[in-house]
Amino acid sequence: MNSPSPRTIAAASVVSAARSARNARTAAAESRDQRFLDTLLNNMSQPVLMFDANTRLIFCRNLRDMVVSALAASGMPSTAA
Repeated sequence: MNSPSPRTIAAASVVSAARSARNARTAAAESRDQRFLDTLLNNMSQPVLMFDANTRLIFCRNLRDMVVSALAASGMPSTAA
């Protein structure tokens, strides 16, 4: 069996380094995107509901506030704590 040439080893090292750099950039971008989404959702005054393709509720933020507001608008007394 032939051993790889120095040129092949160098090329493999460059490819590996490029993949590592790309993975690091991807992880940093995902972290930045997650912080942005967290900030956005935590500062929204309106409720946020997200459903999946099967119409199952997968995310809910500030639903309690929406229900209390709806009860107040309808004139029904609420026991909001």
